[in-house]
Amino acid sequence: MAPGSLGTEVDRSGADKDNEFGSQALPAALPNGTQPSGQSEKVKLEPEVQEDQSQEHTRQQSQHQQQMQEDIQHCHHCQQNSSTAPNSLEEEPERERNLRVEAENQVRLVTQRLRNCRKQRRRQMQKHKKRIRTMLNGSNKPFTPEQKSLIIAQTETLQAQLGIAKKERDDVWTAMMTLEKSLEEIGNELAQEKERSEMAMDASYELQGRLDETKADLYQERERLNGVQARLEAAESALAHERKCRRDALANYDEIKDLLDENDVALSRERELREVAEKRNSEWKKDYNELAAQVTTERQGTHEKLTDEYLIAEVQKLDFNIKKFAQLYFGDADLRNATFTFNTRVATSEAGVNQIMVLETLPRRYVRVAQAILWSILVRTVFGRYVWCLDPKETSLGQAIISAETSMEQLMQYSDPGKTQLEVQQKFHDWRAHAASHCLQSSIPEDGAASSSDELESSLLNAVSAWLVPQRRRSINNADFAKGLGRILDQSVRLDKEISRQPSSVAWLFPKMSTDFDFRPGWMEVVDGEITEQPRRIVLLCVSPGLVRRGTCSGGDFENEKVLRPIGISGSAIMLVHDPGRGLRLGGSIVANVQAS
Repeated sequence: MAPGSLGTEVDRSGADKDNEFGSQALPAALPNGTQPSGQSEKVKLEPEVQEDQSQEHTRQQSQHQQQMQEDIQHCHHCQQNSSTAPNSLEEEPERERNLRVEAENQVRLVTQRLRNCRKQRRRQMQKHKKRIRTMLNGSNKPFTPEQKSLIIAQTETLQAQLGIAKKERDDVWTAMMTLEKSLEEIGNELAQEKERSEMAMDASYELQGRLDETKADLYQERERLNGVQARLEAAESALAHERKCRRDALANYDEIKDLLDENDVALSRERELREVAEKRNSEWKKDYNELAAQVTTERQGTHEKLTDEYLIAEVQKLDFNIKKFAQLYFGDADLRNATFTFNTRVATSEAGVNQIMVLETLPRRYVRVAQAILWSILVRTVFGRYVWCLDPKETSLGQAIISAETSMEQLMQYSDPGKTQLEVQQKFHDWRAHAASHCLQSSIPEDGAASSSDELESSLLNAVSAWLVPQRRRSINNADFAKGLGRILDQSVRLDKEISRQPSSVAWLFPKMSTDFDFRPGWMEVVDGEITEQPRRIVLLCVSPGLVRRGTCSGGDFENEKVLRPIGISGSAIMLVHDPGRGLRLGGSIVANVQAS
């Protein structure tokens, strides 16, 4: 129940009270001579019945008064408890709320009892009015004095009872108003306390936020101080290390000073030796320049000049002899049932092939294959290998020249292009020409000594015989075969000697037999067959090598390069094709059994 609702309910009770008893007061006595309407003979109050009714009213009145006293005392008790509530509100808020609820319940109970009492009194008043009307309307005779006295007594008794009830109700009203006022004060104090609690909560939140900010600032400050402490520790460690190094340096100062003195003495000695070395070097340079001028003068008269026409003629002679040899031993029609073994390990080293067996499926093509294999053996084992240097068993000089040539090629790769590479190449070939001349002069056999050329021919013949040996032919004379091959080897060695003594660069062009490449008109010529006109004309077989010369026969003009002899190719011979399942193929026919190297 709200604090304001209690007063409203009590006001309505008071209004009902005034309306109920204000208009029901009877006059103290009836006027003399007036007769009530109705039959008066019927109105006769028995004294015993009236006395019983009076006792009943008295008993009920006492019960109501006792109940009203208890309610009033209970209300005063609630008022006292509520008056002490603000003092303990802060300490026991739950208890104060319970007291307030209990007080509201008691007020509601008292109000209900007042309503019940009012209803009961109203019923009694109605009964009394009814009896009076009965007495007034029941007889036309005037009331006797006893009747008037009885009516007046009953009326006064009822009014007295009503007055007592009104007083009790006023007391209850006063207690209720006091209790409502106390409850209103308690509500105001509770609202104030709630407001103070909210303000305290807001202040607590604000204080907590400030505490969190302060805590974060303290954490950052602690991290910063930790970092400063770590830096200080690192600085102290570095300082300690530096102090230790300084102590070590100071401890070794004397030793270092002695070493410096020794170094000064050594440097002085080194300066003296360097002056002596520079003096000797200047003398050696002077002698070297004199010897270089003398050697240059001698070189101009000692180089054998081989013209381009001479080299071309010598190569053509060698090619004619090789072709004739191949035609003689590999071009006969009787060889269709024969098998020839060509070991081309050197010629086709990149392909990893050991043996090629020519079968009868290639009639009239054995000559070109044999010619190509002979040229491949000569280019890769004789030309540029310096096999003619000194004794065949002593190959150190030839290997030294080959190593020097390899180093020159590597130097050209890392040197600047253009003129620098040409100068390096020209100087190397000039040096090689003089080295070859001295080697040839020192390799002249003495009287009665075995000829080195015979030993060379024998060793090369044994090697070549293992590579190219005819089989299953009775008409072939092995001695004639060896002589013919020996003549080719001798002619190749003589040609290599003459080329080695040239101050110009002469190179052989002979591609691998195991590869295919495009036809180049300026560098190749067709010896037999035809090269079809296609966007990419593929060469099938190289029969003879080409020859390229850089510079002149006197050693100058290294900027120019000239093709003395193009590569001889065959358009009708069948190309070597690798077939892992069945060996090597020449075109579409099987011509080889393969053994992996």
